[in-house]
Amino acid sequence: MPLRALACCLGVVLVGCSLHQGVYRVDYDWPPRVMRLRVGGLLERNGRYLVDVAPGNPPSVELFGGGVEAGESPREALVREWREELGVTPEVGALRAVVQRFFEFGGARVSQLDLVFEVRLPPTARIAVEDGRRPHWFTPAEFARVRPLPGILFASLPITDGVVYLEEERL
Repeated sequence: MPLRALACCLGVVLVGCSLHQGVYRVDYDWPPRVMRLRVGGLLERNGRYLVDVAPGNPPSVELFGGGVEAGESPREALVREWREELGVTPEVGALRAVVQRFFEFGGARVSQLDLVFEVRLPPTARIAVEDGRRPHWFTPAEFARVRPLPGILFASLPITDGVVYLEEERL
């Protein structure tokens, strides 16, 4: 689904914006505001979820995925990101969550929309760690020891039916 169509469905107006590498930048505001579309893959096995762990105190974790590039569908972006980050080609399933996040990055105020899809891997798939990634399996209870991004999503696991819309506090 194109970003403008998705924005219309969610009641987001993208006016006065330009698209660059999957990021809509509003040209008339200071500090700059950015609208970003990100995808993440939710892979569950035996009550555990595959996440990317970044060092820190506490460590932060997020779903494997990344930004949607211009001309790419969210599903295509998710497959590309998993190939780049884990060396596997996932089967992208149902959309499970839409998460609206607000944060600052590089001097810009960012409004990020995360689309979270179920993913499946063939039983023979072997995850190959690429780009210094640190894949780990966590149960929902174990997320209390780390800093999950977005926290509101991990607090809502497991998502057993339908699609949930979650919104973090605004800056």
